[in-house]
Amino acid sequence: MPLRRGRIGAVGGGTLSRLTNLGDEPSVRLSGVRGKRQRGGPGRRRALLFAATLAICVGCDHTAKRIAGSSLGDAVISLGGDSVRLELVHNPGAFLSLASELPADVRGPLLLVLVPLALAALFVLALRSRAASGRSVLGLGLIAGGGLGNWLDRLMHGGAVTDFVSLGLGPLRTGIFNLADVCIVAGALLLLLLSAEGGKYEGRTRPIP
Repeated sequence: MPLRRGRIGAVGGGTLSRLTNLGDEPSVRLSGVRGKRQRGGPGRRRALLFAATLAICVGCDHTAKRIAGSSLGDAVISLGGDSVRLELVHNPGAFLSLASELPADVRGPLLLVLVPLALAALFVLALRSRAASGRSVLGLGLIAGGGLGNWLDRLMHGGAVTDFVSLGLGPLRTGIFNLADVCIVAGALLLLLLSAEGGKYEGRTRPIP
C-alpha cells in the first residue's frame, strides 16, 4: 500500500506540474503579443502625426489659395505700411520662383516627378527612423504638406502655383509666396533647430513615448 500511494503521489504531482505549465503558456503568449504591440506603437503614432500634419497643411493651403483667387483678382492690397502686400500671381517655378527660368518642357516634368519622390522619402524617413521625436516628425510633416499642397496646385493650374502674399521691410521685400511655402519654411526651421539642439536628427533626442 505505501508503494501504491507513492506512485499515485508521483503521478498526481507530475499531472499537477503539467497542468501548471499549461496554465502558464497562454500568459507567456499574451505577454509576447503585448510586447510586439508595444514595439509597434511608436511607429503607428509617428505615421499618424505625419499624416495629420500633412493633411492639415494641404487643407489650409488649398483654402487660402481659393480665397485669394476669388477675392484678389488683379487688385494689390497693402497692409501695415506695405509690410504685407497681397497680390495674386501664378508662379511656374518652384519655391519662391526657383527654376522659373527653365524651359517649360523641362521645368514641368522635373517638378511634377521630383516632388512625389521627395514626399515619399520624407514619409519613409518619418516612419522608419526609430529615434524620431514628435517634433522632428512634425517638421517632416510640415515640409511634406507644403510640398504636396503646391504639387496639387500645379496639377490643377497647368503647371503654375498660386502665390498671393509678400513681406517687406524698408527697401527689402521677399518674393511672393503662399501658405504651403510657409509650411515648408517652418518645417525646415524646426528641423534645423532640433539639429542645433543636438536633437533627433542627430539621433539624440527622446523618441516618441
